[in-house]
Amino acid sequence: MMVLFSFLLGLGIVVDDAIVVVENTHRIFDNGRVPIVQAAKTATGEVFMPVLSGTLTTLAPFFPLLFWPGIIGEFMYFLPVTLIVTLSASLVVAYIINPVFAVDFMKPHDDHEDQKPRFDRKVKRTLLVFAGMALLGYLINIGFGNFIILLALLYLLNHFFLTGVIKKFQTVVWPKAINKYHSLLTWALKRPRTMIWSTVGLFFFTMILVNIVPPRVVFFPTADPNFVYVYIELPVGTDQAYTNKIVEKVEQRVEKVVGQKNPDVSSIISNVTVGVTDPQGEDQGEYTNKGKVTVAFVAYGKRTGERTVNYLGKIREAVKGIPGAQISVAQEQGGHQRPNQSV
Repeated sequence: MMVLFSFLLGLGIVVDDAIVVVENTHRIFDNGRVPIVQAAKTATGEVFMPVLSGTLTTLAPFFPLLFWPGIIGEFMYFLPVTLIVTLSASLVVAYIINPVFAVDFMKPHDDHEDQKPRFDRKVKRTLLVFAGMALLGYLINIGFGNFIILLALLYLLNHFFLTGVIKKFQTVVWPKAINKYHSLLTWALKRPRTMIWSTVGLFFFTMILVNIVPPRVVFFPTADPNFVYVYIELPVGTDQAYTNKIVEKVEQRVEKVVGQKNPDVSSIISNVTVGVTDPQGEDQGEYTNKGKVTVAFVAYGKRTGERTVNYLGKIREAVKGIPGAQISVAQEQGGHQRPNQSV
């Protein structure tokens, strides 16, 4: 997931650099008034430093992450590596690949030419090529033949429908949007104080609104646990025998919650003094005043009852009210630690 996130972030910056170079080339090209080779060279030279500096400033915060020590560093290592490689490749694309593509594919166009699609020779010739490829594809595999037919239908859709939609967007919708944005920007620049105070007011309004209507966001969804741990802690110096009695009482309450013959429960194990801390924690000492009850569930695919996460709340309610005992209920770590909740 971390690699995918970093790749998508880097891909967004790659596309941004590509748009800058191509747009500047199109501006200088001026519909053929400047030779395309000269336009590509000039455009790339103009944006060389801005694109380079923007990419380097984006890369700078990620270089220190390469030297992050420990287990967390090993886990996070792929994020900076993926971003550094992707963004470095974006410079190659922006400075070399895009100018070459612009020289090969950017042609002058007539704004007044008839853009109405026709079923002309070019379309017929293309459909014949698709028909031949489809026939060959069906001889090889029916799926390959269907794929060729799909490509032919997409070609017709683009030729007779999408081309007109794109032309209308470029000549009607987008110019209107640009004019609206220009008017809004002009209005805002003439009223700097109004914009500043509006921004400050919007900030405080957002803070108040978030407190009134909290957003329902779950950063780490709670998964069904494979283990539920009930930790019991008594005052320091408590005798081991007394701790054992309290643990037995807690175990009985836990059994009432999950049921003695629950098919989703593989075992209920109690520990006193030894193995009473978090099994994935560093503290694995022996404490006569501590105990632990572990509920182990069967594999996820074999469960037939309710979700195991529902047992957490039920167990917390069941183990309340034992004098002198501090009890907390938690599930095992699974990418993140669900906080222990004392009862």
